[in-house]
Amino acid sequence: MTRLPVRLPAGLSPAEAVLTVSGWVALAATTLPAPLLPLRAVVVAAFLLLCPGAAALRVTHAVRAGRRRDPLEAVVLTVAFSIAIDTAVAEVFFFTRSISTARAVGAVALITSLLVLVPAAVRHRGRAAAPTADRPSGGRPPA
Repeated sequence: MTRLPVRLPAGLSPAEAVLTVSGWVALAATTLPAPLLPLRAVVVAAFLLLCPGAAALRVTHAVRAGRRRDPLEAVVLTVAFSIAIDTAVAEVFFFTRSISTARAVGAVALITSLLVLVPAAVRHRGRAAAPTADRPSGGRPPA
């Protein structure tokens, strides 16, 4: 069996790729037929409980070099951020009288993807513009 190489977008780690795709998998799971309701419930609930918060945690609490994140703190913040994001999205749809499972999961999937992709693009751009011997500061070529 030949294994095809998988290329991630520049600056995206495997964990970030999984977070980005997880919401869209959960959205696809909302369309599963009735006999697969338990699978749909597990996939969507796991996504809503963990993934938006994990994406937000990566943005708000970046781990500095040489330091480790406390696992309990990470779990608590992940769940808290997820609940906050899910609640905000549900309230918007509820008060606009347009709430549905697919819309809510789709909106949370979009937010999760943006929380992962925007900082990854900024990190990648920052690495590209980092000072080097040829470009001493500010990413500009020497005059």
